[in-house]
Amino acid sequence: MDYAFIPEKIKRFIESEKLGETALCVIRGSGGFSGVPGESYLLAYSKVFYLFGKSFGESEFIKRKIDYVADSPEISLTQDKFSGLLEIHLREGKLKMKLSSIEVENCAGLLQRFGLPPATPSSSRTSAPEDSDPVPEPLTALAACMKHIAASDNKTGEPEQRLIEAVCRNNPRMIHRAESCFHRYSFSELLERIELDEQQRLCFLANLYELAMSDGALRSCEQRLIDEFVRLKEVSPENAATIREVLLIKNQLSALAT
Repeated sequence: MDYAFIPEKIKRFIESEKLGETALCVIRGSGGFSGVPGESYLLAYSKVFYLFGKSFGESEFIKRKIDYVADSPEISLTQDKFSGLLEIHLREGKLKMKLSSIEVENCAGLLQRFGLPPATPSSSRTSAPEDSDPVPEPLTALAACMKHIAASDNKTGEPEQRLIEAVCRNNPRMIHRAESCFHRYSFSELLERIELDEQQRLCFLANLYELAMSDGALRSCEQRLIDEFVRLKEVSPENAATIREVLLIKNQLSALAT
């Protein structure tokens, strides 16, 4: 399995299952299942699919193997302009995965396995009409904000560009959208145009710090933009400090030099 965004623990577990086939699709949720801050993943194969989830701060994933025949699951997928909602109906209840628009596209293999058509517009939401001033989805806004931080010292290095492209999953269309948002909106304008829940704010902040420190130095111009994010999105000082310290330690690779 070569999906770069899948945690190693999940990759090792799937390898131990010896399925002998490539996944029909691999889906990463925006946060944990049913709105819990954390992580959620769905890996679908021809006869079974796997659910992996953990709450923020936990180290181990809760794993669930679902057989299409024995467990008789049902799924539904709805989408609006910038996101989607995958509902997984099991005998013991229902799980929900909030998805970015890119992940909605990744659901094609799962929908086909259930004999379902592509995602339909949500009946509970009205998609905004196409206009000349669209609101960027969170992942696109993150990539654009990372570009603002990368450009704050008047130069964007190759490691910074690779990180931005990785956030965009190396998807040319998404990279283009992020580039357009970068040129269209200032850093603060981007933040004012998006709504983020708690999990998304922490993820956003960690990625901003990762980008700022990718060249081995955290400059004052980069820190000022990050401080602006913390202020505008009301991240607690404790959470902001924890994320900063962890990323500082991670990126001090000189400590390992011999």
